[in-house]
Order: sequence, then structure tokens, then C-alpha cells
Amino acid sequence: CTLRERCRTRASMLPVLWLLVALTPSGSITDFLGAPPVFGTVSSSIEQGAAMIDQSGCGLVLRRLTAEFGEDPVVLELGTGTSMLTSWILARTKARVITLTVKEAAAVGHPRIHAVSTKGFSALGKRAGELVGRAGLVLLQPTVFKKAAAGSKNANGALRRVAQLGAPVVGALLTDRSEEIPFDAIAAVGPALGVLNGFEVELPCWSTRCPPESIMRYPLGMGLVMILKDEASGIRETLESVVPAVDGVVLLDTGSTDGTVEVIEEFFRAHPELHTELHHGEFVDFSTTRNEVLRLAGQRFELLLMLSGDEVVVNPENL
Repeated sequence: CTLRERCRTRASMLPVLWLLVALTPSGSITDFLGAPPVFGTVSSSIEQGAAMIDQSGCGLVLRRLTAEFGEDPVVLELGTGTSMLTSWILARTKARVITLTVKEAAAVGHPRIHAVSTKGFSALGKRAGELVGRAGLVLLQPTVFKKAAAGSKNANGALRRVAQLGAPVVGALLTDRSEEIPFDAIAAVGPALGVLNGFEVELPCWSTRCPPESIMRYPLGMGLVMILKDEASGIRETLESVVPAVDGVVLLDTGSTDGTVEVIEEFFRAHPELHTELHHGEFVDFSTTRNEVLRLAGQRFELLLMLSGDEVVVNPENL
């Protein structure tokens, strides 16, 4: 996507279910691909995980990318074992999954998963190279791109091998311990994957392929989003500081009792040229509440600026 035609970003509050799918023993990728795929019903736990993915932005990404699958598709997963995305692939497609791990694979198998243990990221990248021309999709676990973003040469080398496959890459922004991965980690792995400004983010997932249908002209340019509670003393200064730069303001108040709401309403009346929204809700935790205010902003803005109530923008005309 170009700088002025960015891929959409959608927030989704997803109760994440990480499934531990049993893996086959390490062995020959060639033998696995040479044998006919074995199909059957999926377990209730896998179906449950797939249903939860369907309700999130991850489902949007996966449905679009797997619609491009040909006959007998192959999905490559890189990391330390299977991820939450694997359940969706097994339940919603007929793809076979090859999981390259950097730890010992489990011994019991699912008929459409083949796990191969490797000794480190360098070896993992070499094994990934065996799937040039075969992989229709790559699932990249947070473990790999966190290490790559931190500057690991071996992890970045593995990603360069993945880029040679020519397949879109999908990753999750949550670890198996529900730890969030910062957005800048995605950008940091861009050079290794050969992607500079073509990421799509549909929380809690990201993809390297920016689809034509998601390249859109947004009704508004930049929007300010904020989570507020009892910010009456400084909120007016914060809001006024961004007026030259933004086209709209979407605020989520989580229970102010000090007059914050009245200050905001007064600001809204003073700036009829702005698109303005004030919502009320409960503060759950920062991650959940942030995702909620992003959801409320929806697809109105090309860019979103998020500030705290004690921050102001200096030289907003330069944004």
C-alpha cells in the first residue's frame, strides 16, 4: 500500500484461545507431501478455536488469503510449535500444515500436520527453503519475528528464506501467554520479508499482502483517539493542540466525575468543523479498552493518533 492508501486497521476484542495441537514426529517433508492428504472430522477443541478466529480480524485475513489456494494447498508454520492460527487452517481448509520448530516436536500426530524439529533459526530457514513453489501461506509465530525485530541475524536469515517462497505471511500480535507484540516489531521485520509499506493489520493479526479490496480512500484523514477518566484539568489543552492536524476526535470516557465530559462537550461545540464522538464505557485493562476505542473509530480515518490526557502536540502542522 502507498503512504496515502493504507491498508485498513480493525481492532477486535478477541478472547484468545491457543490450541496445543499434537504433532507428528520429525521426518521427510518430501515424503509427507508425496503422500495423499488424509481428511476427516476435526476435534471440538480445534473447531472451537476456529470459531473464535472467525470472530476476529484474523478471520478476515485468513479467509481472504486462503481463497487463493490451489489444489492440495500447503501451509508453512515457523516458530516453536503450532499456534492459534493452525486450528483455523485445519477446520476451514483442506491444507496440509508443515510446522518447522526450534524445539523438539511432540510425538503424537494430526494427519494433516507434519512437524520438523530444527537446531536453531539458521537450520529452520534452510528447511523452509525446501518449500519454494509449494507453500501457499506462511504462519509466522511471534517467537520468530520478535527475535528478528531484536536483531537476531539467524532469525532475520530465516525470514529472508521465507520471503523467497513468494507466499503471503500471516502472524499474530499475541504470544501463547497473551503477551502483546508491539506494532513496531512488524515494521522491523519488513526488510527481511521484502515488505516496506505493504502490511495489513486486522487485530490481533497482521499480513504482508495488502489486498486491493482493502486499499481505500478514507472519508477522513487523521483522527485523534483517547481513553479518558478525570482529565478535566488538562483535556482542553490536549484537544486544542491537535486541531490543526486532525479531521476528527473519538473519545472514550471511562467514568469521569470531575467535569471532564462537560469540558469535552464545550470543545466539540467550539469546533463544528471536526468529526466528534464521545463514548462512555468501562475501563477493563489498557489493551482491551484501547482496542475498544480503536473499534469505535472504525474505518473513518486514514491515520489514527492516540494520546493520553496529559500530553499535547507541539507543531501539529508538521504531522
